[in-house]
Amino acid sequence: SESPSESPSDSPSDSPSPDAGPAPDQDSTRPDARIGDTRVYLAPHPDDPAALPAQAEGRPPLPDVVDVGAEAPSVSEAPIRHAEGALAVRGPGAAPRVLLVAPDGTLRSLDIAQLGPDPSVSIDGALPVHDAMLSPTGEYLVFPQAGSVATYDVRRDAWGAFPVEGDPVLGWLGDTDVWLRSPRGSGGPLVDVRTGQQSGAVSTDVFGDALGAVPGDPVGRGRTGPFGTGQTVVTELIGDLTTDEVFLGLRPELVVAASGDGDDAALLVGDAAAGVASIDACCPVATWGPGEGVGRGVLLYVHAPAGDETAHLLSWTVGTHRVERVTEVTGVPEDGLLVTSWARFWD
Repeated sequence: SESPSESPSDSPSDSPSPDAGPAPDQDSTRPDARIGDTRVYLAPHPDDPAALPAQAEGRPPLPDVVDVGAEAPSVSEAPIRHAEGALAVRGPGAAPRVLLVAPDGTLRSLDIAQLGPDPSVSIDGALPVHDAMLSPTGEYLVFPQAGSVATYDVRRDAWGAFPVEGDPVLGWLGDTDVWLRSPRGSGGPLVDVRTGQQSGAVSTDVFGDALGAVPGDPVGRGRTGPFGTGQTVVTELIGDLTTDEVFLGLRPELVVAASGDGDDAALLVGDAAAGVASIDACCPVATWGPGEGVGRGVLLYVHAPAGDETAHLLSWTVGTHRVERVTEVTGVPEDGLLVTSWARFWD
């Protein structure tokens, strides 16, 4: 693992109650609990995540605030070479819009009115937006359509498409290969987004084995990076967490960083300062952060409780209690839809 190993003094004793003294130092590597061999840390979520400290080191090139309700020029009117993030939003009875975060933090609008609904979703009018719509380099977007995948080249401001069979789950392997995953997670072909031609295939799910330490239902898609694989899971396992830390009957949400060599860590996320897990899945992993000056992996995840008009992109320095605020997303319509997708911030 690229993460520093724990010293003997960092091994936990009995799992503390959230009221059993002051909060641990942010840079402490002492876990609050374990699930098997996985170290578990309680996320210090206050009622308002905006009260968390701003990320100081290893910060990605993102603005402090993204207002998805603001007016923004189109990519045609104000060209950009790539996007750092893509945010799809729709309010009740309103037309959907996709906003791209430019490298300088300003916004561009992308018209998706010509796209049909997501064919894999049974809800009428389901938008074809998803958390992997933006490519790792931020140069391309992909949207599932009936019998095809619609593509958008940010730099060229150009739409395209390539044919597909069935209703694959879209993801990325490398910078330009779209992974057409089977809905059962059993691999699938790779298609070069630039040419629309098959460039290879994956025979198995590359995320499944790495996340075996904490089995459960995934929230969003796995993200590979220099420090391993990141994935949020909802699990029945609570290990040695106390009932003060996890309400009985709820399934904890864990942001898992699987190193690949058994030195795994997880962050218990939720909507309370005590680290109590929420019922609704709220915190899918977005991407790995740059990590410069940190010396260990930094996972970014989205904290967006259902019904809130504000969401937050937060960072967790893996294997510590350090959780910080990266970007606040405002202007989300009441009872509206927000889907975010983020570029890769590490080299």
